[in-house]
Amino acid sequence: MDRTLLKSGGAVSAYSAEVLAGLRAVGVKVVVATARGASGRAKLAGFDCYDALVQHNGARIEVAGQLFSGDVIRADEIAEVMARFTELGAVGARWALDDPTRPYDPAEPNDAYKLYIPLTERFPAEALLGALPGSMDAVIVDQGALAIMARAGVNKMTGIQKLLDHWGIDAKDAIAIGDDNNDLPMLEGCGLAVVMSNGTSSVLERFSEHAPRNDDDGVGRWLDAHRSLFCPEVEA
Repeated sequence: MDRTLLKSGGAVSAYSAEVLAGLRAVGVKVVVATARGASGRAKLAGFDCYDALVQHNGARIEVAGQLFSGDVIRADEIAEVMARFTELGAVGARWALDDPTRPYDPAEPNDAYKLYIPLTERFPAEALLGALPGSMDAVIVDQGALAIMARAGVNKMTGIQKLLDHWGIDAKDAIAIGDDNNDLPMLEGCGLAVVMSNGTSSVLERFSEHAPRNDDDGVGRWLDAHRSLFCPEVEA
């Protein structure tokens, strides 16, 4: 959602929201997938532009504002992995059950949808991945500066797939639009992948279809120009 549907100022443009609402009006299901929790919902407040919200990189799903599915990492699992990471030099870890994120405090264990671990010279990605338990997965984002951890097998595509199964839609008939490494599962899992022109270079290189930049209403402009691709009765 950030750097994709949202502009740099953190808002959805009226144009993109109008395009999405128009697609919904003719039966197209719109899913917004984000690493955010409640703040993602807040960013979309006032816009009737989506059917479901996949939050926390797939760990939490809302449909019509109600909880549809949730996969948390238990407090005891977090305590165990954070003890390993701290020994290896990790600092500044944060956890999120819902927004805002909070600094990790071993004295106050909590369940969480995801963990944020800054990556540094002292605690690089290799150290994190080498100590990662089999019950968790990690994705490296922000040009290698941050790891986002979740329960193993949970990502944006698994969240989207639950919704597609619920609606009886084949993944090959779905379009994914993303910009960073945490979008790769859905970009690879949907029938058509579109990468924002402001996306990370490694993701841009993997897919041939690109949308304009987020600050140029890239999502809305691409969808507006390609309506007939996924909704033949609507002319572009």
